[in-house]
Amino acid sequence: MNKLSEVLDRIVSGVTVVTTSVSGNPFGMTASWVARASNQPFMISVSISQKSFTHDKLKESNFFGLNLMSCESKKNTLNFGKKSGRYINKFEGVEFKYSTHCNPIFSKGIVAFLDCKIVHSLKAGDHTLFLAEVLDGILGENEDPLVYYRKNFSQIQGSSL
Repeated sequence: MNKLSEVLDRIVSGVTVVTTSVSGNPFGMTASWVARASNQPFMISVSISQKSFTHDKLKESNFFGLNLMSCESKKNTLNFGKKSGRYINKFEGVEFKYSTHCNPIFSKGIVAFLDCKIVHSLKAGDHTLFLAEVLDGILGENEDPLVYYRKNFSQIQGSSL
């Protein structure tokens, strides 16, 4: 690993599962490169590898959901991060419902959910940066969020300094 990669791995980020649906079929993947982009209107950005099967589904759907994962959901998170939806149904055995814009929302294990519409995409090296307007939001369980730091899942305790 080169030094710059090691330095960038020190950025702490929340862990999410980006979800979408095409022709009534759910798709999703774990993502941690997510950022708030605007307050007026509310917008976020998410960076997705162009090699990802879900990448093409996001372009096809033009909508996505963002499930902000809790520490209690590590198993689900790993399932959506380690396997390609090209070969398996990642949603098998996962309790979820659809949002107003047909994006899968996990029934448990999330601290929040955002329903988003893609308004712009930009090629960024080997990834695509999707800029999306947040259309709706749902508060989930009152649990600690799952975070990613130095190539590992971690936890932030709920108390403040």
